[in-house]
Amino acid sequence: MLVDDNVDDSALALFVLSRELKDAQIVRAADEDALERALLEESFDLAVTEYRLGWADGFHVLRTLRRFLCECPVVMFTGCGGEEIARNALKGGFADYVGKSPRGYLRLAQRVEACLGSVPTQPGPGKKAPGPEIPDSAPSSTSQSVELLQAVSHDLQEPLRGISRFSRLLEERLAEADPDTKRYLRHVVDASGRMREMLDDYLKFLRAGKGKDAGEITDLRAAVDSAMANLRAGIEESGAEITISRLPVVAAGLNDMVRLFQNLLENALKFRSAAPPRVEITAECVDSVHLLSVKDNGIGIDRADFHRVFQMHRRLHPTRDFPGNGMGLAICKRIVEEYGGRIWVDSQVGIGSTFYVTLPAVADSVSEETRESA
Repeated sequence: MLVDDNVDDSALALFVLSRELKDAQIVRAADEDALERALLEESFDLAVTEYRLGWADGFHVLRTLRRFLCECPVVMFTGCGGEEIARNALKGGFADYVGKSPRGYLRLAQRVEACLGSVPTQPGPGKKAPGPEIPDSAPSSTSQSVELLQAVSHDLQEPLRGISRFSRLLEERLAEADPDTKRYLRHVVDASGRMREMLDDYLKFLRAGKGKDAGEITDLRAAVDSAMANLRAGIEESGAEITISRLPVVAAGLNDMVRLFQNLLENALKFRSAAPPRVEITAECVDSVHLLSVKDNGIGIDRADFHRVFQMHRRLHPTRDFPGNGMGLAICKRIVEEYGGRIWVDSQVGIGSTFYVTLPAVADSVSEETRESA
């Protein structure tokens, strides 16, 4: 059983689990009624639950399962956990804990298979419980990531396009249908569109910095110009004023630098205040490392969220206010770190934000000590 009220996460989890566990029959429960109904109708060998649900938390789900299935192993699979939640989950009776990430879906299938293959679901007396699996801040370029990338790109995107296409055709055919039917169809269209966008973002994230060539160099002014050309409509619509100082040549790929600046500029355009956006891009050389800054006059970021904004799908505002999947800055972070640099933000709510990036100079390699100094 899979207990998760997020449509997109559930679809990806169901796909990966069905693909990796060939004979598994998986039932999804999106709310408490569906959970109890499924438990009354069927028996399950294992359950997977998200920690944060719209109607409860993972520990409530565990207690509900225990009322029906005393010995059923339960795995917590969540994107909002941390070390403390992982520790509490293992102490509280969960058989395992897996963090949601692109490679976390494959890891989940491996942990589920391991739990199903083991007789005891809890450590016996004197035995040490397995250590918690802490969510990754960014997945590495491993064979699991590559495998998931291929699965996502080849096996998921095409059926999603079909779902979206035929749902739109149904909308046209049922133009005179009752309001409930039309609303349900609209939910299908919107959900498939959101999931397709999420998959595209995962692909961009996994590919970031992976196509670089050793010795490749890029004029950052050319990268910024290309990024601005891609965002021309948004820049004109918002009346944005963008000023650019003299920018250096760096040891990085052009496509990655275009994506980096495009995401940072798009962020400034999206999270703007009532005033027209003003963006200033500057650069300076600090101990052989180029320090870049992108400063805006937008709505700003609370200090408590400075690290959170760089995490995957960590949104600070509702989708209805600011559309998007919360992946832009995570992609920026991955690109910068692939080139040995760092990215961080300084901001004041209501005044604006400045994003800082360090990138190595072209002339020679930069040591870790030099980067720390910069």
